[in-house]
Amino acid sequence: MSVAVGLSVPDFCSDEQVEDGEVFLDGFSIGYTNAGVKNFLGELMQGSQHQLKMIRTGYVDSYLDILLNDTFTVPTE
Repeated sequence: MSVAVGLSVPDFCSDEQVEDGEVFLDGFSIGYTNAGVKNFLGELMQGSQHQLKMIRTGYVDSYLDILLNDTFTVPTE
């Protein structure tokens, strides 16, 4: 079953939402983040695993940071 999946992108230090970061899902650009808004990733299959990447000027590429947030599994109900 597919479910709608959203993404919030807070700054690690300030916890404020990051604006204008380009988001890649499984290697494909799906748009840019909006501050204060949960960004829609799409209808994804429950239990499926995906690669997530975000880039923005002034930030370390999410693949290069030390946080373990480059993959996620869509929750099942």
